[in-house]
Amino acid sequence: QPAAAPTVPTATAIAKTGANVRAAPVSGNIVQRVEFGTQMTVIGGQAQGSGTNYVWAQVRLPGGATGFIRHSFVKITGSAAQWGLSAGDEYPAPMRNYWWVRGFGIGFPANDANEVQHNGWDLGANTGEPMLAGPNGGVVTQTMLCTKCTPDRPSTLMQGLSLGDQSVFNDPGWGFGYGNFVVIRYDHTLLPASTQQRLAQRSLPGAHIFVLYGHLASFNVGVGQPLSAHQQFAQCGNTGNSEAAHLHLEVRAGANPNAQWAQLRSGLLDPGVLFSR
Repeated sequence: QPAAAPTVPTATAIAKTGANVRAAPVSGNIVQRVEFGTQMTVIGGQAQGSGTNYVWAQVRLPGGATGFIRHSFVKITGSAAQWGLSAGDEYPAPMRNYWWVRGFGIGFPANDANEVQHNGWDLGANTGEPMLAGPNGGVVTQTMLCTKCTPDRPSTLMQGLSLGDQSVFNDPGWGFGYGNFVVIRYDHTLLPASTQQRLAQRSLPGAHIFVLYGHLASFNVGVGQPLSAHQQFAQCGNTGNSEAAHLHLEVRAGANPNAQWAQLRSGLLDPGVLFSR
């Protein structure tokens, strides 16, 4: 019996207001602006370089035209690892209905001001959107209830503080800026093969992945609680250092399964090590 033909990877636009497909990466002429939800075929990829971790997916549009779109504006389905894109076995985004807001940016050049020093991904969603655990379950290692977040004024902005006020990041009353948050550990043996490989490449063989889910409206789990596959454990919100309802998704790796979040700072990673967009 002949082997099945490999699945052709696709890219779905996840930028809420659309994104540009260009004739060449970065500053090429705009071929077409694609709306949220547009599905394209991935036919290649090219790293942006210049100190960034951006990759530009080469895509074929529904009408047949081709061009490049920045990988942070699309969700890749299927394996496009040969072009430096998703391998296809990553965990899905923790919410079913969401849009892309902001990416991981450590050491980005100054002209990428909207992403400098951002330690995770921001995914926009409506308040109350269910937050789901990974496909192989996990264990809750930490929770934080934002005591200064009130139902009518859950965010710092709503209480007269500026976005990014440094005092907030040292204040447990604001959840250290994260608002309500939950940390879940995903054990190494249950991680996707591509994640295990990425950890090994970063000299972290055997490390577990710890994921912080921030700015939650509410959560219904406790420390030490095991979670089943895709179990709902929280709802998206606008608590803490936040200007609109969204999920802040932050990933750290460590060998000690009992490590607390603050002990894992040196293991900070781009969430793409585990998640697809």
